[in-house]
Amino acid sequence: FCFFVAPSKAANLVAHWPLDETSGDTVKDAVGNHHGKFVGGSAKWVAGKFSNGLEFKGPNQHVEVPKSKDLEIQSLTLIAWVNFKALGGRQEVVSYSDNYAIMQDSTFRAFIHQGGGWPMANGVTIVKVDTWYQTAITFDKKEIKLYVNGKLDGKTAAANIDYQNFPLWFGGGPADNSFWLTG
Repeated sequence: FCFFVAPSKAANLVAHWPLDETSGDTVKDAVGNHHGKFVGGSAKWVAGKFSNGLEFKGPNQHVEVPKSKDLEIQSLTLIAWVNFKALGGRQEVVSYSDNYAIMQDSTFRAFIHQGGGWPMANGVTIVKVDTWYQTAITFDKKEIKLYVNGKLDGKTAAANIDYQNFPLWFGGGPADNSFWLTG
């Protein structure tokens, strides 16, 4: 896995988690201080798409990055590389407390939180196990766009992100105690 968060129309990254550590439970932000912590056992560092990666084995295993105003932007791009080891049900790749997220449930989906609802861009790419995918969500205060492997996979209209009071998670949805990633 490798995650990036950036304002949509700016050259400066807000955060970049390359997940290239080789040991320990700390996930370092390469451009800022948004360091995360692996929760739910010991982190398992494995060969990734480009270097190392982090393997999640399901329930309660995730990375938690503390809530930060820097991550609460209204125009954004979020990119994540992912390789699933098992499918079945919704699996959240990354979620900033359901304010913005990328997930899969046989196809990829991306959403934002807006006034008590979650406008969702539904993708069409069928997810397979043991396959690397580059996923991305962009949001420009008008539209959510979901990209898979560099191609537009889904989109929907949306106006703004209404932020909730939770941290950012990779690999699951602790707020709901569900949607755990296996990969």
